[in-house]
Amino acid sequence: FDREQRLLNCTEENEFLGHIRENPNGQWESTSKAGHYHLVSIGLTADCHSKKRKARAVMANRIFELLTTAIQYKTVNPEAVHHQLMGAVRDLLQTLENFPPIVTENGVFTAREWLKSKGVDLSFLDAPTSTTHWSCD
Repeated sequence: FDREQRLLNCTEENEFLGHIRENPNGQWESTSKAGHYHLVSIGLTADCHSKKRKARAVMANRIFELLTTAIQYKTVNPEAVHHQLMGAVRDLLQTLENFPPIVTENGVFTAREWLKSKGVDLSFLDAPTSTTHWSCD
């Protein structure tokens, strides 16, 4: 037994920072023995989690690109196209509520929080705030 091989205690420490990082593909990688043990023990390396994290990363980046484009060209886009785009973003954000958080060097974020940290103003969307419900379904 190695003392560093342990489950991370999220009530006493941030279980990600210093132990687990997320690569650009959305996959979690351990940066410590404790992080590795935590990921493997809880089953966070299971294919269902990996697929969700990858899809979440792709979708969050797509929303970022869509919103920054829509904001930059808002004045020249027809109103109907703008509303259609916002409806699609609203639906994507709602779907992302069921995905694991995005792990960054600055903390752990829902997709909405991550977009806000990137300077995207989501106040015009009527989407409800995130609920924390992650499953392998």
